[in-house]
Amino acid sequence: MNDISKISNTAHIYDNVVIEDGVVIHDYVVIYPGTIVKAGAEIYDHCTIGKIPTSTGSTAKTYSDDYGTTVIGNNCILCPNVVIYTGTKIGNNTLIGDNCSIRENCVIGDFDIISRNVTVNYETTIGSHTKIMDNTHITGNMTIGNNVFISVCVSSTNDNSMGRDSNATEKLQGPIISDYATIGASASLLPGVHIGKNAIVGSAALVTKDVPENKVVMGIPAKVVRDVNQNTNKNQSSIGNSHFQCIAVGETASFTKTISESDVYNFAGITGDFNPVHISDIDAQKSIFHTRIAHGMLSGSLISTVLGTKLPGEGTIYLEQNLKFLKPVYFNDSITAKVKVVECVNSEKGIYKLSTSLTNQHGEIVTDGYAIVKVAQQNRPKDT
Repeated sequence: MNDISKISNTAHIYDNVVIEDGVVIHDYVVIYPGTIVKAGAEIYDHCTIGKIPTSTGSTAKTYSDDYGTTVIGNNCILCPNVVIYTGTKIGNNTLIGDNCSIRENCVIGDFDIISRNVTVNYETTIGSHTKIMDNTHITGNMTIGNNVFISVCVSSTNDNSMGRDSNATEKLQGPIISDYATIGASASLLPGVHIGKNAIVGSAALVTKDVPENKVVMGIPAKVVRDVNQNTNKNQSSIGNSHFQCIAVGETASFTKTISESDVYNFAGITGDFNPVHISDIDAQKSIFHTRIAHGMLSGSLISTVLGTKLPGEGTIYLEQNLKFLKPVYFNDSITAKVKVVECVNSEKGIYKLSTSLTNQHGEIVTDGYAIVKVAQQNRPKDT
């Protein structure tokens, strides 16, 4: 635990918990082993993180009694009374509202909003820039894409037998909701249905079969009533890019990867850089590092990943990159690339300056610098 983090005296934090810089933990929070709370996260009163699921024997599903790795991403906010089960990983800048429960082994993306009293069952995946509103139930083994909006009181299910089949746990499948889809208030989604890209499910609809992309469905059972009209489609695209259209000084994004031995060999093969310090144990032992290290530009390329896929995102053009290599990156180091918007250099041309850094699993900055990029037209703020 870092001194610069603020942790309440009433919080109970078990051994084998990693808390990075700038974390705020409020009263009566319980954090179980195997949890990583990343930089800038804030966890409010009475939250429970990394809990192992338990059963009295009344459930068909079996549970492990081992703690998995639970991750709370950079700059996340967990509001009061949130319960996050073990093995769940929450991305960066995501808000989890009051009284939410997220079961084991879920994956939740970046810049999501999981609003008050939402329940997310086991082994469900939720993309980035997705919003799930109050009192909605997201069933187990469900997949939700990016830029999805799910309104209040939506229900989803994954068991067509409704508990009558003793072998149901082997074939449970929740709905699949594709990117940019919108689900109206109080809609019900039956097991295994696929909601197509940019589709709209009307309020109180009962979805019993797949919904094609770019279609509006309504009714009980839900039926196609029309295409998603052109204006609605444009609005959906606008919603999908809302994060980028609000790009502003101070905004951050990150990406983490563990650098493996095979990554180093592949990079050497692609670039032709067979420097012995990277590929030869014997020669590396004679170096100042006394062991093999990764290429500086291999870890540096993770910055390009963030710039091209997260912030500013798709269509970004690299104009300039400055790097200062401060510490070596060793095999199996977990490296987090982080970028932060620090200046709009030219608003007419969409040129921005971003600070760039690489940090290892110990919180040490291994590479520092800045990038100059040109942001794609559709990703610029509206006033540019």
